[in-house]
Amino acid sequence: MIVMEYADSGTLQNYLKENFNNLTWDDKFNFALQLAYAVSCLHEEDIIHCDLVIHFILYHKFYVFALSYFLF
Repeated sequence: MIVMEYADSGTLQNYLKENFNNLTWDDKFNFALQLAYAVSCLHEEDIIHCDLVIHFILYHKFYVFALSYFLF
């Protein structure tokens, strides 16, 4: 069982629909860096995210993302 923090702002897909035009290139780079780091941490633990798509990336306040839907 995995227990995760509640993603109060929904998915990355929803966030980008509403905010894409307001994001700077620094914001977009930061998002990409966070996601790459999250995948790297999973791989270090021999966990492979088999379905990494935009609606399985959850958005929290203050530009923090989390991955969801894991297969072990």
